[in-house]
Amino acid sequence: MAMTNDLEAMQGRWQQVHYERDGVVEPSDEEAGWQPITEISGHNFTVTIADGSVVLVGVFVLFDTVTPRAVDWTDVSGPYACDHTIPAIYEVTASTFAFCAAYDGQVRPTAFRTGPGQVLRRMKRL
Repeated sequence: MAMTNDLEAMQGRWQQVHYERDGVVEPSDEEAGWQPITEISGHNFTVTIADGSVVLVGVFVLFDTVTPRAVDWTDVSGPYACDHTIPAIYEVTASTFAFCAAYDGQVRPTAFRTGPGQVLRRMKRL
């Protein structure tokens, strides 16, 4: 399936296969056992976890002409929604999707590894 652009490539369901936060791979914390699935439709996203509950619903804006490619995530609703836009970078192929995001008040990451105040999620297409 040939993808014509990044937004088209991002559409669909994605299972998280790697999680890194603050420089720690797979930290044991409140997300243990979540097995999040992100569904992207247009410029909207929904994140559900293993028990079927929705933890985030939001919107995003792509900046696919910059290097690295950038995305701004905005959580709209859900128990983990925040009231600000989250700056991130992303990479997407037909079968993989990854983003590295900064916490509130931090600058947009520039590489796909985390330092303090950053989170990296890698996913595979379902």
